[in-house]
Amino acid sequence: MKTPEKTRDYDKFKLFESNAPVKRKHVQDIMTNITTLGNFLEKKPIFVTKDFYVLDGQHRLAAARELGIDIYYIVYKDLDESHIAALNVAVRNWAPDNYIHFHAVTKNGKFGIRYNNLQFLMDKYDIKATAAINIAYNTTSHTSHMAAIKEGKPQNFSLDAAEKRAELIETLQGYFSHYHQTRFIRAMIRCIKNELINKDHLFFQLKKNSHRLLSHMKDREYLRDFEDVYHKGKYKNASVDFFK
Repeated sequence: MKTPEKTRDYDKFKLFESNAPVKRKHVQDIMTNITTLGNFLEKKPIFVTKDFYVLDGQHRLAAARELGIDIYYIVYKDLDESHIAALNVAVRNWAPDNYIHFHAVTKNGKFGIRYNNLQFLMDKYDIKATAAINIAYNTTSHTSHMAAIKEGKPQNFSLDAAEKRAELIETLQGYFSHYHQTRFIRAMIRCIKNELINKDHLFFQLKKNSHRLLSHMKDREYLRDFEDVYHKGKYKNASVDFFK
């Protein structure tokens, strides 16, 4: 590894629009660690291009600026904006929303459209990237799609169909405050995919019995609540397994 240089000339560094947005809490956490443990940034230098665009380490840069301490950096002359995602795959720093944001900004053509559609779902329905993936691909697990999303080649999906699923779930907004949680959405997707479930009756019962819907840590617990309220009333003698 190259020997890092140090500076307090923070303004020499520039940020790529495509990089993950700087999160205030992350910066504060780094500042707290530095204040408690000392300036460990020498052992964790930021990576920059020959033009001083930050490839990796924008939160550390922000923390150093606020504390007025040295920021350590390494210049990589052969790296550019296209390497940002790869660097973060290697160190596992990025969450799914970071990859979607990066590729939505940098990708063109059919893949760029898919990333922009995922970003659209996240923004319009105020949901996390994992929930947007669940809704877009009508799946209860986002992990099978993450490799392609990280690599810049997500599978195609119908935005119209995804919006219909999102809008159906959003009808519960006034009845249950956690309707946009990822685990709640995963449970709803499982119900939507189950052809044995009468969707009109399910949503009628969920709205009628919204007081029975509690916030849960697992989607299976939401499914149990859905199954319980579904089998009330005219469907009390029906036997639909929500866990199939």
